Amino acid sequence: MKIFIILFILYGFLDAKNIAVAKKNISFKDFLTTENIDIAHIDTKDIPRTCVPFEVEKLNTHQYTASKYIRSGSIICEKDASLYESKEVLFNFGSIEIKTDGEIVNENDDFITIKKHDGSIHRIFKDGRER
Repeated sequence: MKIFIILFILYGFLDAKNIAVAKKNISFKDFLTTENIDIAHIDTKDIPRTCVPFEVEKLNTHQYTASKYIRSGSIICEKDASLYESKEVLFNFGSIEIKTDGEIVNENDDFITIKKHDGSIHRIFKDGRER
């Protein structure tokens, strides 16, 4: 009987995997970094069937953003992370040259409207002023 109990406990350790878990709340479109991801030893029974665990080694080669809000302590799946594609825009207004991250939403004679990757709207005037 003792042998079965010991084997059952050992099976529990052997059936567990190292899984990426959020250390803190990660907002939508925030960058996934090693500061906000932790490695936890989780039993495979606790991983949902629809979740393919995110591999932390991918952070060494590419930048990833959160494709949804992730609570602290929850398992990070492949569908929760999306590959970051930088969208840089270069403006040349004669003597002023501006390079910024985002995509052009609107352009007219006075200013250019840019949407940043976090969803905020930024307006750049062609004469160089802020507002």
